[in-house]
Amino acid sequence: MPELLDDVRWITDQAANAQAAFKDRIRYGCIAHEINTTLKHAFDADFMAEEAPEMQNCIMANRKAVKYLKKSGNALKLDHAVQGRREGGGRGYKCPGAR
Repeated sequence: MPELLDDVRWITDQAANAQAAFKDRIRYGCIAHEINTTLKHAFDADFMAEEAPEMQNCIMANRKAVKYLKKSGNALKLDHAVQGRREGGGRGYKCPGAR
């Protein structure tokens, strides 16, 4: 059975335990996790609150929405291509406080 897994490509986060578990396998880091980590460092909450409060409000609103969807189980009900509508009929999400 282990031979069947030799050609499988595994995608994991960059956690040390994941890297250790797949050290003898072909493993790639998940790009979504890498982007998330990069953005967390790039958009430090204190810096954003001072320098770009509108963007900080938008980020926080999106975090709350994602957290709600994950906790409620409703994320599984969403289409793969979810399109929101904002005021005026345009596509996309209008962040609180955006002009």
